[in-house]
Amino acid sequence: PETPRNEVLSSTFINVPELTFPGADNVDYYAIFAFDATWSLIQGLNQLCSSYPNISSTCTIFTGDSFCFDRRFVNSGTFMNVLDNTSFLGVSGPIQFSNTSTDRINGTYYIARNIQYSSSSLNYVPVLVWSDSNGWTTNTQTNVIIWPGNSLVVPTGFAALLDLTLRIAVIDSAPFTMMSEIQDGSGNISTKLTGYIPDLIDELKNRMGFIPNITYFPSDASYGDLINLVANGTFDMFIGDVTITAARREIVGFSSTIYDNSLRVV
Repeated sequence: PETPRNEVLSSTFINVPELTFPGADNVDYYAIFAFDATWSLIQGLNQLCSSYPNISSTCTIFTGDSFCFDRRFVNSGTFMNVLDNTSFLGVSGPIQFSNTSTDRINGTYYIARNIQYSSSSLNYVPVLVWSDSNGWTTNTQTNVIIWPGNSLVVPTGFAALLDLTLRIAVIDSAPFTMMSEIQDGSGNISTKLTGYIPDLIDELKNRMGFIPNITYFPSDASYGDLINLVANGTFDMFIGDVTITAARREIVGFSSTIYDNSLRVV
């Protein structure tokens, strides 16, 4: 399944003049989010002007100097309240905000890219996508993974993890790893690890066949101490937003970057 999205908006988004649009298969992901951000502002302004008759004539007025950094939106407070209550299905998925967060609710979206060579260039092709609603799914347009040697065959002959138990340390760090409360139909409440990293571990487990033994640490745990626990053999790996330093490289090995904000497997 794909991330739920608004097909009407998607159609509007891709039906742009060819002079400024590279084609439906070549749209940068940032453009999709920029479109939804713009549409959120449009929706908010429309609701602001229609829902508050007492300010309808001044709902889009700015004050201050004509220089953009000195201008102020008169109804900014009311506008922010409107945005907090805005909810719609956008091109990139569900759009909803909260006054307790600076990011959209349930809007986390990650892309795993595969390095693929062509005759004249090196390309980073998106092959997996992750969202709150569906977890990891294959990219419907470019889901072919090219393995080393420019092969479509999954390589063999290396040390396999099938049926081996891996002791994995994770640390509370939203949105990567979070401990969430889950309530079943009978009202019983249990806790469950959620986020990018638990989903990544599940995907790797399903593909590689290892048995994850996950130990969760709260956000105030020391990253340095957890790295030392990997170095002394207490854990096989530590997965998190870990900073690479020269001193740490001397005692543990780091994987290649999984995500651009320095998400690592130790």
